[in-house]
Amino acid sequence: MGLYTDAIDGNFTESVKNAIVSFQTSKNLQADGIVGIKTWIALLWI
Repeated sequence: MGLYTDAIDGNFTESVKNAIVSFQTSKNLQADGIVGIKTWIALLWI
């Protein structure tokens, strides 16, 4: 989806949070940067 382009290093950085918020916004979810059940479900369906 191109929402996160930094290195994958296992750290929850501000860039990761921003990518999660962008994804949540694109799926009309609560954009809080937390990967809860609704976000996980949306991720499974992409």
